[in-house]
Parts: sequence; C-alpha cells; structure tokens
Amino acid sequence: MPDVSSDNRQRARQMVADDIDAVRKILPDEFMATDPQRISRALEVFLQTGHHIIDFQSAPRTGGIVPRPKTILINPPAEILSERIADRIPEMLSGGALAEAQHIIATHQNPNRAIGASQLVAFLRGEVSKEECIQNWFVRTRQYAKRQRTWFRTQFVADFTIVNVPTDNELDIIAD
Repeated sequence: MPDVSSDNRQRARQMVADDIDAVRKILPDEFMATDPQRISRALEVFLQTGHHIIDFQSAPRTGGIVPRPKTILINPPAEILSERIADRIPEMLSGGALAEAQHIIATHQNPNRAIGASQLVAFLRGEVSKEECIQNWFVRTRQYAKRQRTWFRTQFVADFTIVNVPTDNELDIIAD
C-alpha cells in the first residue's frame, strides 16, 4: 500500500464525515466496505495515487520474509485474560490514559477509535462515574478480546499454540 500524506488523510476523513454516500460513489462498485474507517482509507489511497485501493490489493505480492516465519498463538483461558484486563485498566489510568482522553476532548478527535477512550471521555465530561467508566471499559475490552479469540479459532492457523500465560522458558524453547 502506498504511503498517504497527512493532508490527503485529513481530507478523506473530512469528506467521509461530510457525506459518506457521496464518497462511496467515488469508489469502485467492487469495494464493498461499509465501515467509515475503511472507506476513509480507500479514499486516502485514491486521493494520493489516483488508483483505487482494490488495485493495490489485487496486485501480486512481492517481498516478504523467507523462509516463512513461525506463527505462535498465545491463547490463555478467558478467565486469566479477564483478570489481566482487570489488572491492566488501573495501570493505564495511572499511566496517562486520562491525559490522553483530555487531549482527545481538547483536539475534538473521535473518542470511539480506541477502547477506553470513549469511556474516559464520558467520565471527564461527567456523563458517568469513575466506577461506571472503569466497568464499561472492562466490558468493552473483554468483548474485543472475545472477538479476537473467535477470529483466532476460526481464521488463524498457528504453528504453535500456547494455552496458558507463557513463561520465559516456554518462549525461549519456541524461539529456538
């Protein structure tokens, strides 16, 4: 995929925000995406190059890593993952997440682009309590993790699967 200038990226996002239906008419009929972010990306590429994103996607692939790298799936039980998510959210709060949310508000960015951001923005605006914010953030993160686990189970083919939280020793064995 070609690099896109920040001007074309901003222009595409604004065009999608202003009239997504008009943007869809610019894109080829074969481009079936309905997600505004994917539509913006397709428009960015078109504005930058004059070629549609599907032209780049259908081109033969070149380069890559030879020999084929090993794929490793670390997929601990859902209960362990939930515990780790619950532990991580307070760390993120004390590590600058509130400042990031304040920046999102100050720069009028879309808080829905990251899990946790919209919850923190709602808290900073006084729409929810801190406890509700954390609970909503936790639920959204668990839902995302569940979608990832479903994708791993149905779409991803791993050479190795680790079904626990790996130790350093286990990671060393795989690396060899």
